Amino acid sequence: MAKKVKHNKIKNTGILFELLTRKLTSDIISGKENSIAQRLIEKYFKNTAELGKEYVLYQALIKQRFNDKDKSNDFLSEVIDAHKKLRANEIKKSKYSLIKEIRENFELDDFFKPKIENYKLLASIYKTFQSKSLNEDVNPASIVTSKFTIIENIMGQTIQERPQEDELISEYTKEDEDLRLLTYKILVERFNEKYSVLVPEQKNLIKEYINDISSANSLTSYIHGELPVIQKQLNRRIKKIDNKVMKIKLGEVVNQLELLKEMKTYEDNHVMAVLNSYELVKEIDGENE
Repeated sequence: MAKKVKHNKIKNTGILFELLTRKLTSDIISGKENSIAQRLIEKYFKNTAELGKEYVLYQALIKQRFNDKDKSNDFLSEVIDAHKKLRANEIKKSKYSLIKEIRENFELDDFFKPKIENYKLLASIYKTFQSKSLNEDVNPASIVTSKFTIIENIMGQTIQERPQEDELISEYTKEDEDLRLLTYKILVERFNEKYSVLVPEQKNLIKEYINDISSANSLTSYIHGELPVIQKQLNRRIKKIDNKVMKIKLGEVVNQLELLKEMKTYEDNHVMAVLNSYELVKEIDGENE
């Protein structure tokens, strides 16, 4: 009987890299000097390592676009052929060692808890690659379904484009030095280009956003707890300001924060609004020093 290839997220190269990158980003925001995630990425995903080469092929299937179906199929075939040329045993050993180190350094359930935006696509790539390395008959229907998902992505029909910052992440495979810059660029582009120095409250919010980027409930709970604190800080400062126009503006900010308290989920612009509110408190304190 033909075997159905099953997805194993713990062994999915794309997912492992994605989650390690999130850990690295969190470490940088926290000011952690010796990041375990950075060490693991540098060790296992450098461009000369087989696991790094496999990750490049994952990225190729995620990012490449062709409008023509025949070209899309040909491209997928070429990537599959390139994957066959990798040293399967070396990839298997590297994944075993990497997962072992992840188990030793992180709580496994927490590490794999964040949801992955393009999980279905990554799972399809994994199953397609696995189907070519098994020495058993594989269920054709299962593989066709996985390939169809990949082709849809290449043709840009149903799967949304990954955010721009993922292009920065993929640049890591080119040169080890890029690793030290990729997380910084992500944060600068998304949050920090307006601020010279982040206050602890801003750092904590960004850390929460990164750790739970796809877990809206956790981020929502955190922001719900922060909003009353910010409102209290602003109201206390409003009383000390003589400028009537400034009082009105700050009062409007407090009202906007009240509206945010009613929301059940938060998007990037809402997170930025909270960051700006922290910045406003900091600026007022600076003017009154």
